[in-house]
Amino acid sequence: MATETHTKRLSVIVPCYKTERFLPSCLDSLLSQDFDGLEIIGVNDGSPDGCLDILRDYERRHPDIVRVVDKENEGTWKARWAGVRAARGEYVGFIDSDDTACPDYMQSLCSAADESSAAVTVCGYRRVDLASGKTISRELTQRREPFRVKDDPGMIVGINTAVWNKLYRKDLLDSIEVIRDSPKALEDVVFCMLVYLAVFQTGSTVSFIPDCLVNYTVRDNSTITSVRGDTLEEDRRSLVEARTAFVDGGASSDLLAAQDAMVFLHLGISMSFRQSYDKDVDLKAVIMDTTSFLDDHFPTWSDSPYITGAYAKTHGSAFKKLLLASRAWKAHAMPAFLSVYKFMIGTLGIDIKW
Repeated sequence: MATETHTKRLSVIVPCYKTERFLPSCLDSLLSQDFDGLEIIGVNDGSPDGCLDILRDYERRHPDIVRVVDKENEGTWKARWAGVRAARGEYVGFIDSDDTACPDYMQSLCSAADESSAAVTVCGYRRVDLASGKTISRELTQRREPFRVKDDPGMIVGINTAVWNKLYRKDLLDSIEVIRDSPKALEDVVFCMLVYLAVFQTGSTVSFIPDCLVNYTVRDNSTITSVRGDTLEEDRRSLVEARTAFVDGGASSDLLAAQDAMVFLHLGISMSFRQSYDKDVDLKAVIMDTTSFLDDHFPTWSDSPYITGAYAKTHGSAFKKLLLASRAWKAHAMPAFLSVYKFMIGTLGIDIKW
């Protein structure tokens, strides 16, 4: 709900770092939309290329819409929150500076959020190959009913954790106590965890739009394709801090179990998959170490009520895939499981998203 402090309807935050090649297309896709009450907050995260000059040029040409936050390089996590602090909109959205928004992105999301009184509204998106311009896949296009996190916490495990295909109420983001340890590879995961904790605490709703409203660019050198050991250690510290936030924030046992399942999915499966591409990594040792970490800090991951046949049967394919991966993990067959998965992607061209 709008308050007197809101001077804009929607704030779209665009963090920028080494993306001068893509940034104009991103900004143009936002400015071309027929929408009243927009502000675009371009956050220059100490980028050494021409991002700041591009942002300043757009700010000069569109002074009523574009605002620039120029800060030292501290990573995407802090860049996004710097944008949130500067935002004046009733709603807040995020677009990565190498992606673009579809023409009805703003109006569709804001209208859906109004109609459902949702604190978070999730839309579908396209994964687009940079080299060819072809659509690789369309994600989250199935119709889903709105839900309250309090009623079924496990539902949050089945929603993608990208920050950029969601609309957030500004007052919800303002209520979040930001953790001190900045995640690197899993910044989207931790962000969404804290958001869903706030949704739980306020008893509010998550709603969905099955339309593809964002074009997500898939490129070889994007952040998501690279991960290092030191990065994972930082992410682990962030996940532990997020766990503390859940406990201190009054999370129910069901919500804690959902968090445990999310950590297994993203730290266990996704990060192990990415590490499997490094020939110098001992994958079996990584899996053993990850298992110990999960046991110590996210204790219900191995017997989660949300990673069962019964739950998967009633909640869809995302949970069936998670159950299959969990069984492979417990059977010490994860290296073989990941090899098959890589073969399906690299040789057969079948990209199964988690």
